[in-house]
Amino acid sequence: MMGLSWFTQLFHSLVHFILDPRPLNKSHMLIFSKDVYRGTASSLDNILREMHSFLQDGLGRITVQRVEYCKCRKAKRSPWEHEFLIVTVKESTNRGRMAYLMVDRLVDDTKQYPGGQDGLLTDLAQRRDEADTEAADPSSTDESNVEPDPTIEPTTTSSPSTSTSWHSPSRLQRSGAKVKRITKGDAPYALDRLSIFADRNSIKKELGKVKFDVLMTMDLTHSQNPRPMTIEVLTHILQTTSRNTPRYHYLFAQCYWFAYTIWKILEMEMHPQINRHTRHARVCVYSAYPKAVILGKGPSVDTARTPETVKMQWDAERAGRDSEWAALALASQADHRRAEEAEEARRQTAEEGRRQAEEAHRRAEEAEEGRRQAEEAHRQTAEEGRRQAEEAHRRAEEAEEGRRQAEEARRRADAQIRELQAKLEASERHAGSTSVV
Repeated sequence: MMGLSWFTQLFHSLVHFILDPRPLNKSHMLIFSKDVYRGTASSLDNILREMHSFLQDGLGRITVQRVEYCKCRKAKRSPWEHEFLIVTVKESTNRGRMAYLMVDRLVDDTKQYPGGQDGLLTDLAQRRDEADTEAADPSSTDESNVEPDPTIEPTTTSSPSTSTSWHSPSRLQRSGAKVKRITKGDAPYALDRLSIFADRNSIKKELGKVKFDVLMTMDLTHSQNPRPMTIEVLTHILQTTSRNTPRYHYLFAQCYWFAYTIWKILEMEMHPQINRHTRHARVCVYSAYPKAVILGKGPSVDTARTPETVKMQWDAERAGRDSEWAALALASQADHRRAEEAEEARRQTAEEGRRQAEEAHRRAEEAEEGRRQAEEAHRQTAEEGRRQAEEAHRRAEEAEEGRRQAEEARRRADAQIRELQAKLEASERHAGSTSVV
């Protein structure tokens, strides 16, 4: 039994989970995430059914190692002495990862009760005293003396437990029916929570300042059942228990009933080693009355809601559920195979595309090399032509220089010849004049 803060916290967590746009990291199969998961057994079951990583690597390989039966200590912050289970699961593969599940039943219905929580506790104590009085009065044991509760409607499922109204031959339950008629409306639907944490310290942080005791510990690693309790089977047990009595009632189906029923089903199924601790006698004991009363087991629970009945319902569905998981695993394998084939086809297509791209790139490089060589040949040809032209020009200049020098030499030779002729003529004239004398 927990108050409004628990419900409000869970509501906001569920809204955050639903609206959170971040994709799931499938490698941890949600169970081994470092982030806290808050939901229900049904929501987790639905997620795991569609998670290929779980169907391929987690199905049948995540087993329950230990279950701890816990009870919050009575305090101002926790007047309801809430009971819950802490379930330790472990991956049986080489990775050996572990996670911690917190399983409990929540409701916040005290706001519908005149006088609130204190008024509810007072009236419950008064009705319990009336039940004790009825037990001493034989005339009060006639079931016809119990006025029907028109505010309670049976559920529409065909389950024997859910089709049973809140009425019961139990005097404590008839007393509870009187309490129910004081409240407004039908019994509220329970919120059967399943939270997953990466470590135990996170559970303590979740509870805040509320302290709790471990009353009993169930060690499933020492079990007489050779078939391990896997997480998918555990969620089925949780779902079956929730479906058995989906509505929350302070006497018949509260957190005590939910935790104790699941515990007993696991005990009957697995025959594990159970260690009962110092305060184990507080299991299902509610001490807020003037004197302590047992709720959630024994006389407060009719046949339709006993652990034996819920286990029978679970057993009846088990073969079908196992077949569903087997079919999902096969479908996942087929999907995985198709995905691998598609991936292989994609890889081959990508490889062919890469090869063609490389071939095109090679051809482009060859074309570029041809163009470069052509440009180089053109450049060399042009350079050679330019060089030859320069050489021809140089030779022309040299020829011109030779012609000019030859012309200059010829001109000088002509000048020298003329000078010699002039000298010769002058010499001849001088010789002639001498001979005349």
